[in-house]
Amino acid sequence: MTLPAHGWFEVWSNAKRLSDRDKQYLHPVIAGKMEFPVELIHIDEKFIGKYGNVVIPYVKGSDYIYLVVASVNGYDLVTRDDRMLKVGREIGVRTWLPAEYSARFDE
Repeated sequence: MTLPAHGWFEVWSNAKRLSDRDKQYLHPVIAGKMEFPVELIHIDEKFIGKYGNVVIPYVKGSDYIYLVVASVNGYDLVTRDDRMLKVGREIGVRTWLPAEYSARFDE
């Protein structure tokens, strides 16, 4: 999973909700701790230079970051957000609902 560094807190919060409260998802556990293989992209001058002027349809600022990173790098985007799914598809990003994405690995 690759994401802007601040986004880890969104991922962690949602994964905990889905697994602990909603009982819909069992997160990966390694040595007793919830862990994902993660590559963090730090928001710095280099980040702004690479992603700062990409034009996409309007979305909220935090959603914009995920869509631009996925678009520029050709990454899949996994989200439950309807607007992100719609805009991602409009700009050619492979977008998935979490259940759709994880089902690919269950075969």
